Amino acid sequence: TSISDGKSVSDEKPDAVISVVDGASFGQTIAYGEVKPEAQAMNHSLVNKDLERIGRLAKGASDANGTTLTFAFLVVVGNHATFYLVQRHQSMYTMPEIGHVQMPLSLKEIPLYLAQINTITNVIAAFDKVVASPSHGFDDHPSTLSNDQVFCIVDTTKNRSCKSVSSHYRH
Repeated sequence: TSISDGKSVSDEKPDAVISVVDGASFGQTIAYGEVKPEAQAMNHSLVNKDLERIGRLAKGASDANGTTLTFAFLVVVGNHATFYLVQRHQSMYTMPEIGHVQMPLSLKEIPLYLAQINTITNVIAAFDKVVASPSHGFDDHPSTLSNDQVFCIVDTTKNRSCKSVSSHYRH
């Protein structure tokens, strides 16, 4: 899902949102996700835009909720999922990849899925950390780049002959 240039960060609607349920209402948002169909698998530009977008959304959730950790994930080509942990360090945010998992599409692929149990365990442990994340206690929130600022930084031309240094796993 892509957004137009005119929309602000708060208007963005990700493909997936995970929120804590507090009684009968939704509490704080702790994770955002994006999904790309197989037809767009080789379009690194679109995948990277979604990655940047979930990073900005996770940063916004950290600022709004005052938490040090937020979870983000990107599902590319239906059965490949990559998970990230957005962490606040005073006035800087980091977003390391914590795991990449190939999801099973049939019963025949269950052994491949189970072979990734260490990665799956790491992802679950990271998600547990996000759920139990303490407040960061910082008074200031570094500003987030607007869509216009991001598009000024990112070159609008696409060169498909060069390998993307930030490419996803489906090459």
